Amino acid sequence: TDIDWNRLDGTLEFISKEYDCSDFRLVNLIRILYEFGDQIPESYQSKIQNVLFNFSYWWDEPGENSMCYWSENHQILFASSEFLIGQKYPEIVFPNSGLTGKEHMGKARQRIIDWLEMRWKYGFTEFYSGVYYKEDIGAIINIIDFAIDEELVKKAEIILDLLFYDVATQNNKLYFLSVSGRAYEKYRKGGPGSTLGGLTNYFWGTGSP
Repeated sequence: TDIDWNRLDGTLEFISKEYDCSDFRLVNLIRILYEFGDQIPESYQSKIQNVLFNFSYWWDEPGENSMCYWSENHQILFASSEFLIGQKYPEIVFPNSGLTGKEHMGKARQRIIDWLEMRWKYGFTEFYSGVYYKEDIGAIINIIDFAIDEELVKKAEIILDLLFYDVATQNNKLYFLSVSGRAYEKYRKGGPGSTLGGLTNYFWGTGSP
């Protein structure tokens, strides 16, 4: 009942400037839009839409930016977001791409299907990654919760189950400890931030994130 929508300004600026990792923030913005859209003031609805309609959802769209599109987590983050924004605004023509929301859905849907099927056949390239499994989860859960496409939802559920199986088999006393296909120095030195502790504790521990 008392939401300070000004707190979105930094996120909207970051995404609008298309800095690298804008897609990390985009999945959170999409969840806010779908879950709390009826509470967003009209002025902020307009700000959000301006950012979303002019965003470059894939590297074949006009403009230059510093975003990384090609690694495993970014592939599903961008595709998930493009699909769900297109679904939200199917008749709107997006100025940057010249495509309607429905056309964006079609583009993104094929990339989502390809990504999910590659995970089913070959597993994760960024395997056992305490860094990037979290990003995959955000993109996949948005598809499960908000997509109206039954095939996408079912396949996303299957892959999320496989990801959680990975986490379950590699955790010891709620610590996610494993070799990893991709990690950074600070995540290899221990501590709660390196072990998916929030995830493992939520599902197999006290229930607190």
